Amino acid sequence: MRKIEQRIYSILAPATIQIYPFVTSCERIAKLLFEDEIPIDVIKLHRDIYSVIGRSLSKSPNSISRSVERLLKKMWETSPEAISAIAGKPLDRCPRVKQGLLFFAYYFYMERPFFQN
Repeated sequence: MRKIEQRIYSILAPATIQIYPFVTSCERIAKLLFEDEIPIDVIKLHRDIYSVIGRSLSKSPNSISRSVERLLKKMWETSPEAISAIAGKPLDRCPRVKQGLLFFAYYFYMERPFFQN
């Protein structure tokens, strides 16, 4: 089991929700940001993330999008403190999807919170 999966399961009980679309979205955004060096502002979730993952999973990009949004929202509702820890600062609301994916991708690629002091 990958670190990101372990962290998600530490926030949510296993088998409560499908995590694979979220995990692969984080991995894809990390690849684009840190290996391909594409700026975050240039990355389009639907075109660059959801379409690619949807093809590999034989699902529509909209289905992947909904899965990612649901998981992020569920993690926020379960433990906003855990999401804030991954972000590296207290958050007063659930991050937007692109921001949430960025926080997780950064946390697991760089092995530190996004807003680390």
